[in-house]
Amino acid sequence: MKSFLSDRPSAGLSSLRTTGNRVFVPLRPEPEPPPAPAAEKCAASAKAKVECVREDGRVTRILVTCACGEKVEIDCVYEQEESASPQ
Repeated sequence: MKSFLSDRPSAGLSSLRTTGNRVFVPLRPEPEPPPAPAAEKCAASAKAKVECVREDGRVTRILVTCACGEKVEIDCVYEQEESASPQ
């Protein structure tokens, strides 16, 4: 089999050598990013209210209501169980 590099022009080793007067300067490190802002805290002193919504005995949604009135809904997704075939 013929070599991939045969009949191709080649550069002499002298072109690969560097002259002695080159100075490599290290890259400057990137500046540190500013810190992330602190999470805002609710001013209310009361505790949050947590409710669970159930369907067929499983929790399908969790509702969190902060004392300040902000609401967060969390959907609960379950993998479907494979039904066992009778033997």
